[in-house]
Amino acid sequence: MKASKHWPAFEAAFGLYTRNLFGRRFARLRVRGNVPAATTPHIIASQHVAWWDPLTLFLLARDWFPPARHDAMMDARNLAKYPFFGWIGAFGVDRDSRAGAARSMRHALSLLETPKLRLVIFPQGEQESMDARPLKCAPGTSWLAMKGGATFSPVALRYEFIEDERPEVFVSIGEPERVARGAEKAAHDPIIAAITREADRLRDDVYARNFGGFTTLAKRSRR
Repeated sequence: MKASKHWPAFEAAFGLYTRNLFGRRFARLRVRGNVPAATTPHIIASQHVAWWDPLTLFLLARDWFPPARHDAMMDARNLAKYPFFGWIGAFGVDRDSRAGAARSMRHALSLLETPKLRLVIFPQGEQESMDARPLKCAPGTSWLAMKGGATFSPVALRYEFIEDERPEVFVSIGEPERVARGAEKAAHDPIIAAITREADRLRDDVYARNFGGFTTLAKRSRR
């Protein structure tokens, strides 16, 4: 497993590229809610619905979230396919190896001890349809939050065509929560339950065209 790293010059250039890319590919990016200031260990636990999800969260980390370093757990096969994510804080998780997964969890725990750092995780482990229920859950995220003494923010994502030939990105961030001791062993994973609630809330508001609580963070470029 390669530990997470940050190359500031590449991050800055990739941030500019990502803003430009979203302006060309999407009509707008709307976001509701935010994560807390990075004063205590925190996990951003996101729904995983599309290839765009890591880039969406990377853009939010640079332009919306309160300042902090952001590291992310990423499937080792995808990281090998897109190695540049390893230059902006991603580290691989070998889901096919118990030993490899254990090493990644130990690394994640050590990161939660780092001041002013948030850890980004997609607990589903792989992409699913936006409206798939119940959400699948790769084991370990709730255990990690409990063991690391971290709060978590559930994040829901949608990509929808509204009134433009390009889709819109919707991000809804729930209030911070904490995994109670013992809850990580429950039949219904508490982090997946929180993401499901936020995903249902976002789905209902998008269907109803209820956009009053959203801030438009980025709009399409006129090219």
